[in-house]
Amino acid sequence: MKKTYIIALAAILTLFGCSKKEPFYTAGEEDSPRILNTDIPEWDGGTPGVIASIERTVPFTFEIKVTPVDYTTIKWEIDGETVAEGPAIEYFLETGEHTGKVVAETVKGKSTSRSFRILVYPAATDPVTVYSADAALVAPGSTAKISGSNLGKVAKIFAGKTELSIVNASDTEIEFSVPADLANGEYAVSFRYEDGTEEPAYYNSGNGIYRQYTLTVSSLPSVKQSAVSGKAGQDITLTGVNLQNVASLSADGTALTIVSKAFAQLVFTCPDLEAGEYALSGKDTEGNDVSFAGKPAATLIVTADIVLWEGSFFVDWGTPFDDLKTQFAALKVGDTVKAYCTIADGQDYAMGCMASAWRQILTGHKDDAREDDNFSGQTSHVFEYTLNDLSIQMMNELDDDLNIKGASFVGHGYTLTRIVVEEAPAKVETSIWEGSFFVDWGTPFEQLKTEFAALKVGDIVRAYCTIAEGQDYAMGCMASDWRQILTGHKDDAREDDNFSGETSHVFEYTLNELSIQMMNELDDNLNLKGAAFVGHGYTITKITVE
Repeated sequence: MKKTYIIALAAILTLFGCSKKEPFYTAGEEDSPRILNTDIPEWDGGTPGVIASIERTVPFTFEIKVTPVDYTTIKWEIDGETVAEGPAIEYFLETGEHTGKVVAETVKGKSTSRSFRILVYPAATDPVTVYSADAALVAPGSTAKISGSNLGKVAKIFAGKTELSIVNASDTEIEFSVPADLANGEYAVSFRYEDGTEEPAYYNSGNGIYRQYTLTVSSLPSVKQSAVSGKAGQDITLTGVNLQNVASLSADGTALTIVSKAFAQLVFTCPDLEAGEYALSGKDTEGNDVSFAGKPAATLIVTADIVLWEGSFFVDWGTPFDDLKTQFAALKVGDTVKAYCTIADGQDYAMGCMASAWRQILTGHKDDAREDDNFSGQTSHVFEYTLNDLSIQMMNELDDDLNIKGASFVGHGYTLTRIVVEEAPAKVETSIWEGSFFVDWGTPFEQLKTEFAALKVGDIVRAYCTIAEGQDYAMGCMASDWRQILTGHKDDAREDDNFSGETSHVFEYTLNELSIQMMNELDDNLNLKGAAFVGHGYTITKITVE
């Protein structure tokens, strides 16, 4: 048996020719170079991926592996400049977004490269501004403000090379005067500190990217909005600078009536035009074009009432008005339903509301808690409801027969004659705050309490935030006096968003009547409660209103 095994082994060795081994392949100087790293991110949407996000005081470090290693040199470029050579780099960068490239080249001139981005954020004690398009638009000879954090370190502020005189300063705000002879244009803002060091004024533009704050100086009338909306006959307000110098406004050639004008605000009357979009433009007293968010025209959106039904229908408890269920269910948040009715002479009482399955259309309350309009003693009445999320949800629920519930007009003692809907005006998402604010239970975001309290039903608030890598948990919500902004629930019943494990998150709330009511309540010191963003573990970078 042993002899047979030895013979078989010899045959196998002969078959595979192990007495004449071939050498393993080794890359040489004639071969093309290859970068072997798998930890360099791929491009995303035409932009290099982010290879590192680091604090300003921490160097960018990385190591590259290449082949053929003995015949390849490596150089590192950042923002177009060669800053290091060799397989490893350790390099300090200023705050901001940087584009990098690593290039591998062989002795025979063959090369390959990989591109990437590096995001550098300020140190915890560095001055950081909060960018606001409203605050950044200024007029020569006026005063303006920049808000942020750690601003108490700033000794001087510059727009380009022009020093701006500081009027008042604190750790969170710098008020300054704009020279009367400063030419129109856009200026990069920089800070100088007590030790003479000068650096750009940075703000968080979102997604952890810090950019230099800029001021737009304009001696001409400049409107901040790019779009406005209203119904024929309503007054519409524009905000900006130098608006006292506006001589005329027009919508696609139709002259508009200016009701009032001042430096920062102008009010005009929406023209009697068909519903649709029109180009809003203007001239100043010297014939110059009025600027609208940097462009020669804005969009004027004219809305109108749409008649859904006309006739005569007497409502009592046994005969609710059900004829528009399907049409009501097709409406959207922000649409306003108006129902016109008459009350017969001598009618004992008249009361009712718009309801879905006998639940009041805005609150969902029913039975004794339902908020009916009581209009006994009148000869006419108008029901008016601006629909919210709950309205739409209730109207689109299905009953046992899988029919859309829609909505009805219920109650007793009135005759409906006409029902119209005013469509919600097209909304434009406008940034009202930009910066970097870390939220934890001890430091809620409260900077916009007054602005939030001035919003109205149907407005959409969005807060864009990032979550630091390795954060144990991230959760929170928009709240008024620690009550969730849509439901009023608090403590364990509050509906916080829980977004642990994400790198970014967007809070989004379509405000309802309860939201506005809570925000406009007063505390014991007669201050508006407003609203805040509460929770823990996330950094807010931008807040918008639509």
